[in-house]
Amino acid sequence: MVLITLNFIRYLYWRVTFRCIKQSGHIFNKQAEIHYATYGTGEPVVLLHGGLSNKLSWFSQIPMLVRSGRQVILIDTRGHVKSTLGSESLSYQLFSEDALKVLQHLNIYKADFIGWSDGGITALILGQESPSYINHIIAISANISPTGLTTQSQDPLGQKNRPLMVWINRCWTGSVNHHNELEQSIRRIWLSPIIPKIDLRCVAAATLVIVGESDIVTVKHSKIMASLLKNGTLVVIKKGGHATPVTHATEINAYINNFLNA
Repeated sequence: MVLITLNFIRYLYWRVTFRCIKQSGHIFNKQAEIHYATYGTGEPVVLLHGGLSNKLSWFSQIPMLVRSGRQVILIDTRGHVKSTLGSESLSYQLFSEDALKVLQHLNIYKADFIGWSDGGITALILGQESPSYINHIIAISANISPTGLTTQSQDPLGQKNRPLMVWINRCWTGSVNHHNELEQSIRRIWLSPIIPKIDLRCVAAATLVIVGESDIVTVKHSKIMASLLKNGTLVVIKKGGHATPVTHATEINAYINNFLNA
């Protein structure tokens, strides 16, 4: 907890000294406004947050990536924070299409992708369906089937009987006015029979699969994912859970830096 607090304080200090955001805006895709923000300059790297989360969850990675000479692109998943929900049924394919539209709007046609949880699934879909846009992929705590999830993932925040957690999550996702609809839609795609039809053998980009030792995605499932990828590498974070980019930020940042610059 102390490390998490220190990392967040460092991020806030960095935001002040860095003079905030270089560019931000919206693109419109399939009845929804998708918000994006960029920091820094250099080779682009896209950060995709998890379901029922927030792009601010990357606060331990953003300063490091900017300092290493990267243009960091953050995208609010539709329905989250500053992106509207739209009327389309939510799916990982739709999330990947949104991300692609943002890149095209920014005139970026090649980037590294780092996805956490649902964001990792989205990045893998892009690797399969839009390979020309992908340089490297880092998929953190991502899965390609519900069979790769532990029973804990059914209610990872233990919210059902904790009104305070429900309120916090509504604020964190920015979905105060449509939280129930968003949560039901996200949990539906979490537990779909197939998430989604990803053929990892079609993903040619060098891909780093990261999973926590005590993650809600099993290590066994992550090993299978890495083995199916053409250029897959697996890293297991010792004593890590589903929040390793925050709880094990120094370790995660080192893996990100080494992999992207290899």
